[in-house]
Amino acid sequence: MALSVLFAEFLDETGCLCLRLEADGIVTAPLMHRCFDEIQTMQSGTQTLVVLSTTMCGLHRVELPWLGDKKARAAIPFALEEQLAQKLTSLHFAFDRAHHQENFYLVVVIDKTYLSDVMARLDEHHIFFNEITIDWFALRSGESSLTPSALLVRDENYQGALSGELLSRYLSELNEPSKVLAFTDSPTKNDNSRFTMIDEPFYQWAARRLQQSVRINLCQAELSHGLPSQGNNRRWMIMASALAGLWLLSILVFNGVNLIRLHHQLNQIDKETAIVYRQFFPNAQQVISPRFRIHQLLKTGGVTQSNLILWRLLDKLDKTVDLNMLTVEQLQYKNKMLSVMVKARDFGVLEALSARLQKEGVKVLQTQASSHEKDVTATLELR
Repeated sequence: MALSVLFAEFLDETGCLCLRLEADGIVTAPLMHRCFDEIQTMQSGTQTLVVLSTTMCGLHRVELPWLGDKKARAAIPFALEEQLAQKLTSLHFAFDRAHHQENFYLVVVIDKTYLSDVMARLDEHHIFFNEITIDWFALRSGESSLTPSALLVRDENYQGALSGELLSRYLSELNEPSKVLAFTDSPTKNDNSRFTMIDEPFYQWAARRLQQSVRINLCQAELSHGLPSQGNNRRWMIMASALAGLWLLSILVFNGVNLIRLHHQLNQIDKETAIVYRQFFPNAQQVISPRFRIHQLLKTGGVTQSNLILWRLLDKLDKTVDLNMLTVEQLQYKNKMLSVMVKARDFGVLEALSARLQKEGVKVLQTQASSHEKDVTATLELR
């Protein structure tokens, strides 16, 4: 994705030094100082990276195993307390998992007020940004670069920015000064033979490198910006847990309601079963294994005349009913008479059924009939 890079070292009331890079590193908006309206236009459709000068911060290595964010933020400041001149409460500490190696944290320490001021000024002028980092992350391991204002160093002996006397001393002690990168805007005093020259301004080179580098975002903890803070993360986790609990509760309620409904249906079926059961066993006090008792009754031949009439009527009905034309809704047998409630397409179907039953020797009496929408419901008494 395209990237807009703003160099906060040059941020003032009128605008900021900036440029725009496409995803392939091609510069489509050249390095120049732009006003805030022009910056808003330039950053349309891009991510925005704000770059601070490394001279405004310190880089430290802290020997600690990887800890959770809360524990690390409590431990790191006290581990660095003796190396810092300012009060710990006035400093901001930035680190991430990508830069924790061999049980060492790489920590960027910066004045909290300065960083807050940069963020507030950008917000005041409605300049959205995704990250804030430092130009030191443009270096690769073992590199040094001479910027217009300092010497950036990234090697085993030192990590950070040098200026003034320290810069001159560092360069004088180098065995191979040509390993230091210099740029068209570097203060080399025309002694280019001592450096590896890069034919472009430092800030354009740094923007290209930062586009591809793994960098620490200084917008962390209470200075998060454009990303959810730890507090927001916690709120999202609480909301997610609440939704999960609500989902689980809804399942329990649904299953409970369904269980009550099934229990009600089972009670209704038990009542209907008891009615039919007592037709076969009128002297029974309890309904005990209906299927087994009826099976035994049939097996022993203890079927009454009334029962034989029921089976014969059911047999005749089975032979004559056409389930494609009608539906049997209910059967009830009492006093040697089988009452059948059916739903048919029309009265013609009912008449045809009655005719077939009569042909089988069954007396048919239609006691009631009604039509509903396209169907006809009728009750037939068979004897």
